[in-house]
Amino acid sequence: MFYPSIRFMTHKEIIQFDPNLTIVLGGGGNSGIVVGDSAVVVIDTKMMGSSEDLYKLAKEKAGTKPIIVINTHYHPDHVNGNKFYKGSRIYIGNYEKISFRRMLLRKISPRIL
Repeated sequence: MFYPSIRFMTHKEIIQFDPNLTIVLGGGGNSGIVVGDSAVVVIDTKMMGSSEDLYKLAKEKAGTKPIIVINTHYHPDHVNGNKFYKGSRIYIGNYEKISFRRMLLRKISPRIL
């Protein structure tokens, strides 16, 4: 059976706003990649297959620069790709304790903003 929401969740649109800002719409949430002088920031890491695609794009843009991840909140379409960013700093908002515990159970090492 085909569910229209699955097609919506897997469809992505990449917008190269300028050389330092890439916006990735769809594919399980909306995400951004910001290239700075000394680091690259990924905002929300998506879910399903799109999370790995986003990671590969961020690594390509980062080159030798470190990647910093910012999760705007704990929903799966914002944090499920965190597993690809081992060794990167991952920052999260000040969530409720129960949400924070869920993230820790997924073996994500966040820092509280």
